[in-house]
Amino acid sequence: MAQSKQTFTLSGASCASCVNKIERALQRLPGVAEARVNLAEKTVAVRGTAAADACVQAIENAGYGAALARVGERELREQQRQVDRAHYRELLWRAGLALALGGR
Repeated sequence: MAQSKQTFTLSGASCASCVNKIERALQRLPGVAEARVNLAEKTVAVRGTAAADACVQAIENAGYGAALARVGERELREQQRQVDRAHYRELLWRAGLALALGGR
């Protein structure tokens, strides 16, 4: 079987330790020749013959969310911006709540 490159979107990864954990989980899979996480874009590129569903399962077993990216690069960036905006709204809401409750 010929090697291919697959890209997955990630959720829950926020630090270098997360990157290492995801890359190690994928590299343990049979058929994975290389796995590289891009933390800024919240994606992981996997080169090899491993099935996409096996890669997603390995990432999820490591404690993170993953989905096969089925869109072009431009759409992928827009999806990530939407995820980031939702994440920041949630952080702002929690910070506001903590400030409101902390003043009592």
